[in-house]
Amino acid sequence: MKRILSLCVIFLLCKNCAAQNVGVGINTPAGAYKLHVHTAAGPDVSIGLTNGITGSGDLRGIRLRASDNDFYIINNEAAGKIAMVTSGFDRLTVTPSGNIGIGTSTPHANALLEMNTTNKGLLLPRVSDTNAITGSKPFGLLIYSTSDNKLYCYQGTKWFGLAAANGSGTYWDLQGNAGISEAANFIGTTDNIPLNFRVNNQRAAHISGTGGSTFTAFGYQALGLSEQDGNSAFGHQAMFNNTLGKFNTSNGYRALFSSTSVLLNIAW
Repeated sequence: MKRILSLCVIFLLCKNCAAQNVGVGINTPAGAYKLHVHTAAGPDVSIGLTNGITGSGDLRGIRLRASDNDFYIINNEAAGKIAMVTSGFDRLTVTPSGNIGIGTSTPHANALLEMNTTNKGLLLPRVSDTNAITGSKPFGLLIYSTSDNKLYCYQGTKWFGLAAANGSGTYWDLQGNAGISEAANFIGTTDNIPLNFRVNNQRAAHISGTGGSTFTAFGYQALGLSEQDGNSAFGHQAMFNNTLGKFNTSNGYRALFSSTSVLLNIAW
């Protein structure tokens, strides 16, 4: 009788092997799964992978877990990492401390994410403009706007541009620039808006465009109280108290400083 039962078991195992579908906890494994692990007792099922180093105790080694609609890959070992490997190279590594490496198996301890490559770049999300991001926005969110070819960073209340609007990657450096073109590069505006410079948050220079109030001032607080037409003030606080005077020219330290309403004066 025992021989007959043994033959029946061997027959059933061979039948399953021929079909190449193995079921654990299920009599009819799905045809798409070579190994189908199923539990009808609840929403949580796990597969454990252990070896002689990890030991075979509960929750040791690597654990594959399905819970409700979520899937987890869990390394229960304190010194163990999780790695995805293709062509013999670590493509994605998660260290025990939570550091993530892309293209490196040893991400820096102070870097949450380290990417390493010699011939590739980082491609940020490309959107039409900052208005494409709706709803709540986290501080530090980065995007690339295709409307003006510019990087933007969200800083709590508004977006700030991080790159040149022309997409060339050029900018005026605080320590100076080299290789500029006198014909192409400049500091200024490309529309009919006046250009201002400040020192200590006070106007130190103003160059008007055409139309409206046209005046020119160079020097700390030059033309400090007014913006009357036709005035030109050059020097520290030149024409500082002017309120109504027009078409005056002052050159030098506090030139026409006390004048308030004179017309057509020249002071040196």
